[in-house]
Amino acid sequence: MQLLAVSQRNSPIRGGEIKSTSSTNFKGEAMTTYIFFGEALRMLTNAYLISAVLLIAASGIGLAVIETIEKAGER
Repeated sequence: MQLLAVSQRNSPIRGGEIKSTSSTNFKGEAMTTYIFFGEALRMLTNAYLISAVLLIAASGIGLAVIETIEKAGER
């Protein structure tokens, strides 16, 4: 599975590109996909930041649930 990969046919490899393995499309024709290094780095950075935000949000929700359970047990 390739995330946001750009499909280009008959395109030479330019500096800063990562060439992925060839795959076949629905018609059985070979396709080669390329992705720029800067774009790959940006996607990885965004994924890291999103995962950090989700982790913090999940921790906050979990702490709120635990606090609610503890308050209910004190009564």
